[in-house]
Amino acid sequence: TGFAKGVIRLQYDTNDVLIDGVTGDSRFIDGANFAIGVALEGTTHDVVIRNTQMGNIRDTTNAYYNGDGFATEGDVYNVRIENSRAYNNTDAGFDIKSKSTVLVNVEAEGNTRNFRFWSDVVAENAVSKNPVYHGGIGSSSNFWILGSNDVTLTNTTIQDNSSTSWLFDSDRSGGSLVLNDVTTTNSNLLTRVRLSDIEVTGAVEIHSASAGRAVD
Repeated sequence: TGFAKGVIRLQYDTNDVLIDGVTGDSRFIDGANFAIGVALEGTTHDVVIRNTQMGNIRDTTNAYYNGDGFATEGDVYNVRIENSRAYNNTDAGFDIKSKSTVLVNVEAEGNTRNFRFWSDVVAENAVSKNPVYHGGIGSSSNFWILGSNDVTLTNTTIQDNSSTSWLFDSDRSGGSLVLNDVTTTNSNLLTRVRLSDIEVTGAVEIHSASAGRAVD
């Protein structure tokens, strides 16, 4: 408990790793550039992260605030994160750039961007709760998605009653977001989506909403 830079960093061609039952609470210790709870870099591959939580990570050393709970870089591949949580981080809860990445039973709460997907990702039973803008350049969102990639979300729950955070945010075109059974408490779903291509393959439920149909 209490760290500035990070808890775990895997580099080079590290592979066949299980990270299980690790808790990291930074206690908002600031000053380290690119502070990350669990960082996968290089060509690290075949990694399973489970029953792990990372939170209260703060990095205000640049105009854009970094500080991620979990982060994977672009040459990393074959990653599975399950039963894990990221909370109160100044950038992303889950910042995913790796290839062949699966998230199962994960929760992100109170991060500036709860989920940040730079690559194709499949997520099942993901929960996003009340993203918080912690400062710096940018805006808050539940799911930030690089538009040139394909993301599939199944059995997703979004608990966010704010009027300022994006539910789904991407400023580029060319990719797709497939929503297969999504529940949200945000009645502003229609106005809080900024994405080029959305396909709904299951039920979308909006609690306390004035409009029953979410996406065409």
